[in-house]
Amino acid sequence: MGLSNITFNIGEGGLGRIADGDDHWSGMLFEGTKPVAFGSDDIKAYNNIQEVETDGIVETGATAVIHYHISQFFAQQPDTQLFVGIYTAFSNNFQEVKLIQSFAGGKLRQVAVYNTDNLITADVTALQTIADSLAQEHTPLVVLYGANVPTGTLNALPDLRALEAPRVAVVIGQDGNAKGKALFVTSTKSITCLGTALGVLSLAQVSDNIGWVQKYNLLKDDELDVAALAEGTLFRTLSKTQLDTLNDKGYVFLRKHTGLAGTYFNDSPTAIAKTSDFAYLENQRTMDKAVRSIREKLLPLLNSPLRVNASTGELQATFVKSVENLVRNALLPMQAANELEAISVYINPKQNVLSTSKLEINVKIVPIGVARQLSVNLGFSVRV
Repeated sequence: MGLSNITFNIGEGGLGRIADGDDHWSGMLFEGTKPVAFGSDDIKAYNNIQEVETDGIVETGATAVIHYHISQFFAQQPDTQLFVGIYTAFSNNFQEVKLIQSFAGGKLRQVAVYNTDNLITADVTALQTIADSLAQEHTPLVVLYGANVPTGTLNALPDLRALEAPRVAVVIGQDGNAKGKALFVTSTKSITCLGTALGVLSLAQVSDNIGWVQKYNLLKDDELDVAALAEGTLFRTLSKTQLDTLNDKGYVFLRKHTGLAGTYFNDSPTAIAKTSDFAYLENQRTMDKAVRSIREKLLPLLNSPLRVNASTGELQATFVKSVENLVRNALLPMQAANELEAISVYINPKQNVLSTSKLEINVKIVPIGVARQLSVNLGFSVRV
């Protein structure tokens, strides 16, 4: 134990400060018995883990798994408010996602759903349906989903890339030797690292891949130091073929890198074909932010006059330019923050707005790329 000493463990998040912007707003949904402190609601917002524990969600007993995921969230992202929903049982169509978004005033950008039922693709599809509905209601978000993966079924997991669920990412990573492992043993259900994944997503810029090695080392104390999968298999025991297969099937899991300390996410896939523009969380989050930003700027124009040239019937040039600039300015902060590369806005002045009362605005954005593969050509030479 070494020489006698006085040590200090400095806490984080006690002041309840909130990060700038809106990208960090997050929610988590669980099945279980809600604390008395929730009152008549099934949802409550928390600024830190201390508030959670004061309400009776503690790391032992019936609330242990809920406490684990919330604590892991705040370990990654202490500068936000987390909305927590606890229900006796989830509805078949996961209406609870819509309820927590409504409770939060539509500001949630990502929600994690922890389910002890076995992982099935029908649930992923149901979550996408809810997320699509919220997008149509102008409150878009992405969903991280964690469910039970029974022992022995790892190689038989369904191919998520065959689905049409670009707003849903399935997390099957899990701690292999610390609190997460202990909970897995006592509960006999997959625990996953869902809280960690939500925390990193909340912390990340919308254009960031949560598997960015330089930026997102997941290791906090001993938790996640040993990487495992949600049915208990340790990362180090899996072959490259098995890992490649899980990655190609579109799962989010933990990995280690030879020669570098720490634990990291493999990637940020969503449950849709790799050829989709929204095959990764950062693509969907970037688009969602662009949509919210543009809509906010355009809302005052609803039912406003559309000015046309009296002799040609075309939109007036000054009006066209003003709207194009309005939309471009909505996206400039994203470009300045390195969340997108370039912006193009065009309005065709010849569109017949007098007949249709519809103004069509064409917007293109160039996203930030991700270095998923690095190729090095290396060899000996008699000279350079």
